[in-house]
Amino acid sequence: LAHEHLLYDLTSRYCTPTTIDLAAIRDEEPTLGRLAVLRQHARYNLASLRAPPRETVAAEVRALRGGRPAHACAVVDATVGSSRNLAGLLALSEATGVSIIASAGFSLDEAARSMEVDDEEGDGGRDELVERLIRELMEGVPVPGQAAPVRCGLLCAGEIPVLAEVARMSMEAARARDVAMRTLGRAHTR
Repeated sequence: LAHEHLLYDLTSRYCTPTTIDLAAIRDEEPTLGRLAVLRQHARYNLASLRAPPRETVAAEVRALRGGRPAHACAVVDATVGSSRNLAGLLALSEATGVSIIASAGFSLDEAARSMEVDDEEGDGGRDELVERLIRELMEGVPVPGQAAPVRCGLLCAGEIPVLAEVARMSMEAARARDVAMRTLGRAHTR
């Protein structure tokens, strides 16, 4: 894939089932035969909303390395917002010898909150997000237990719906999507 989500916990996004069929998949563990169903209804399945155990992720990342010299392989982790775990990514990189490129970014919830600030102060909320993105790329993010901040290597925003989904979005969600795209554009330009 173009990017991965290695360490995450999105169980706060779990949706209460509306049908018996969806309720039945809540605690189902992914298997090859059921993977398509679980991916289609990911927010109704807890296993789909959290990363596999760290040992499993480490084994998968080591397999990607495929015997190449240390740090001759890289993985882009596009996890943003409160789910991003920079300390965990550092530990995973050190344990596997694979370079992990972390993302500077924000969730659509953060974009929506910046719209509230914008309504009161003009572009204040977006300006703050742009500055944070640039700071995470250029100066880094403090990580407990690390002497130096960790610099991120790319810009992204979480869960930006594709154009085909925009017609089904609420006006507020569509506006948050636009704010997110414009904010990323401003940061990229800088």
